[in-house]
Amino acid sequence: GAAVGGGEVGGGAAGERELDEVDMSDLSPEEQWRVEHARMHAKHRGHEAMHAEMVLILIATLVVAQLLLVQWKQRHPRSYN
Repeated sequence: GAAVGGGEVGGGAAGERELDEVDMSDLSPEEQWRVEHARMHAKHRGHEAMHAEMVLILIATLVVAQLLLVQWKQRHPRSYN
C-alpha cells in the first residue's frame, strides 16, 4: 500500500479497468488482496476532496447566514424582533 490517501479528484477509471482485466484465480491471496486494495483506493480517491469541499460549503453558508442576520437586524429591527 504505497499510494495511501489521495488528493486528485477523478482519474480512477483507467486504473480500475486495468485491474478488472487481471485474472484473480491465478494470483496468490496476497496479490488478490493488493488488487482489491488498489481498486478500493481508485474508487475512493476523490472522497477526501469531496468532504473538504462539503465542509467549506458549510462554513461559507454559515458566514453568509450570519451576515444576512446582522443586516436584517440593522435595517428592520421591528420585524427582526
